[in-house]
Amino acid sequence: MKEKIIKKVKNNVFLYKIGVKFICISANLKKGKKWYGKIIRFVIGVRDVDLINMSVRQYLLENGIAFNQEESEQEREVFLPVNYPVYMKERIENCATKSVYLAKLQNVIVIGENSFFIIEKYCLNDKYELQYKNEFNFQTGNCLSYSDTSCKIIVNKTHTFIKQGISLIGEGANNYYHWFFDLMSKIVYINNHPELKNIPLLVDETVKNHETCLKLLQIMDDYSHKIIFLKRNKSYLIGECFYISPNTWSNVYVDSSIQSMSITRHAKSKCVIEAYRERMERHLSNCLSRDNGVGGRLFVTRGKNYSQRLIDESVFAEIASHYGFESYDPMKYTIEEQAIHFKNAEFIIAVEGAALVNLIWCKKDTKVICINPAIRNDYLYSTLSYLVGVKCVYLDAQIVENNRYSLKIEDFRNCLSKMINNEM
Repeated sequence: MKEKIIKKVKNNVFLYKIGVKFICISANLKKGKKWYGKIIRFVIGVRDVDLINMSVRQYLLENGIAFNQEESEQEREVFLPVNYPVYMKERIENCATKSVYLAKLQNVIVIGENSFFIIEKYCLNDKYELQYKNEFNFQTGNCLSYSDTSCKIIVNKTHTFIKQGISLIGEGANNYYHWFFDLMSKIVYINNHPELKNIPLLVDETVKNHETCLKLLQIMDDYSHKIIFLKRNKSYLIGECFYISPNTWSNVYVDSSIQSMSITRHAKSKCVIEAYRERMERHLSNCLSRDNGVGGRLFVTRGKNYSQRLIDESVFAEIASHYGFESYDPMKYTIEEQAIHFKNAEFIIAVEGAALVNLIWCKKDTKVICINPAIRNDYLYSTLSYLVGVKCVYLDAQIVENNRYSLKIEDFRNCLSKMINNEM
């Protein structure tokens, strides 16, 4: 029922905006430094704590706590595609990334839908060790204030105790892309540790409300761990917390005032992608999902009930139909069916967005046109495409009111023609 209500709100632009405003007002009242903010925090049973910022890695090293390396520190490839008609040359950049490791933290406080860990006087977050951390906005969620050295965090006056858990919680758990690549991806490393098979997973409650997200976790989890769902903004004391460091080197929230962003933010772990593909292939071989005759050329839409990011989307869908493309709304299908459809596709057109996470299931040499404004300098989906052998180009558009995209019909026709004729 809750998931149906969430979908209903998201499908209605007016209700969605009202909901967002309500959440923002509520959060601001809780965080308020004035007397009414303090009164609200007192009434709901929370308090502020001042902490010293430190990466988890540094804390482990300074306290002589051993950790297990899962992936070495290494250079990873980020793919900068053609963005027609602005940039007509693709290139690859190599980026240095930190290692991925597994550690056990003792008596740690975690907070639902927050990415930091609290031990003693420290606020621990491995994003603090990145050289480009100034590009990120850490003053989110339960963080009242943040500086390079310290922060102020809202916590409950009493914490719910959990004896043991494997942390898959963090910011962005309610976002399909961030859940898929930033949080759920840690299960790939956990699968390599059968000694942890009886330890429950700690997962944000919002995942339970998104059927597709929870289903994906069940597919990827080799040991079918028990799951403990954590409530948003609520604090928990974990006796033994098993922690996997980030295997993506970005952040959900960035500082909008920073103009130049590090390319490393778009890097991905190839071993995670390969593990995802292998487990989905294994799952599909054991289930009854069918392709429903869907495949070939797909023009991905957001459906009639969703607000359209691309202005006049139906006009471009109509043009594409003359080249053999069928309109495709992923929300009409199960996660298994989506995986099959994208695997069967030979050519895909889509606006950048969570639906393109499905590119991970594509076969080699599938063609993709991703409508993605050049000004965004976004290489998340191009890099994903590159790592699975998909031929991806971006098509530039202008960002207009309400973050919608305006695309020239001439540019669309020309880009499509060039891709069909293998001229790009």
